[in-house]
Parts: sequence; C-alpha cells; structure tokens
Amino acid sequence: MTSIHDQGKSALDAFEALPWPAGTACRRGPAAGRHARFTPDCVVVYPCGTEVAVELKKSTTSTAQLRPLDYHTTVVWRQGEGWWVLPPQDVMLLALRYVGQHCTSSFGCFNPGKPNGSWTRWHCLPDEVPQRVLAAHRSGLVSPLRDVAVRMAAEIRSQWEAHKTMVRAAAGVAHG
Repeated sequence: MTSIHDQGKSALDAFEALPWPAGTACRRGPAAGRHARFTPDCVVVYPCGTEVAVELKKSTTSTAQLRPLDYHTTVVWRQGEGWWVLPPQDVMLLALRYVGQHCTSSFGCFNPGKPNGSWTRWHCLPDEVPQRVLAAHRSGLVSPLRDVAVRMAAEIRSQWEAHKTMVRAAAGVAHG
C-alpha cells in the first residue's frame, strides 16, 4: 500500500513534469513533519520573478485537507482524468459548503470530495496548468478574500494562544 506521502510525491513529480515555460523552477516543500503544515508543497518560480505557493493534492477517492486560510493556489491531480487549478479565493468560497476536517471550522481544513461537475471551471489540460497557476495566484492577490483570510488566521492564532494560557493556568503548568 502506498503511503499518503508517497502519493503526494507522485503528484509533485507529475506537476514538475508539466510543460513549464523555460526558466521556471519548482522548489519543493517538506513532505511531512511539524514544518510541513504551514509550508506549501512547492513554490513555483516563474522567469518573471513571480513566486507562487502551491498546495498540490492527488485525488484518488477524495481531495482531503484543503486549507483555505493558508491562502495558497491549490492544484488537484487525478491520474487519467486531469488537473484542476483553484485560486485561493475560490477555496475560501468552497469551504462555505463543507464542515471542517480534523477541526471545527472548514476554513481551517476541509474535504470537498473528488473533483466533480461543479469543478468544471477549474479543470484544465496539462499544458494549461502553468498559466492557470500564475493566473490563479494573481487573481488571489487582488481578491478581498485575501484580507479576510489573513484576519481569520490571526484570530485563530490569538484564540489558540489564549486557550493555551487558560489550560496552563487551570493546570498550574509553567510556560514552556
């Protein structure tokens, strides 16, 4: 049985093998571990100097763990079926329709299932992916949902710190 991390690696290999413009580079993020949570799967560096953080998902039975508040361009690959490129603001809007996965809020993490008919606008051919990734990133930069994501993430971090302080105080545990 292939591990989820190996599946992600195969998706990243397929992503890197797409027909990228000459001079484009892909810097891989960590495959797993404590730093992988806040680091994109890769950063695509275009010849124009634009860097795009990409969250890459291989969809077999579903598309698990989309994280809207990370506000990265999301690329989904279903072997034999194609590619879907979702701008970060569209991932935020998609989260409105789902419950959280591994958390209370779908804005932290959710699973929208596998790509279906409602995903048509994001579907593209392999040779379209490089330009779609860049366009998705650029549209995300100017969306008002970018500021909303930043505010929501800051609120969650603040609440998390307050919760840690409450637990430590109730348990009589020193900071650390």
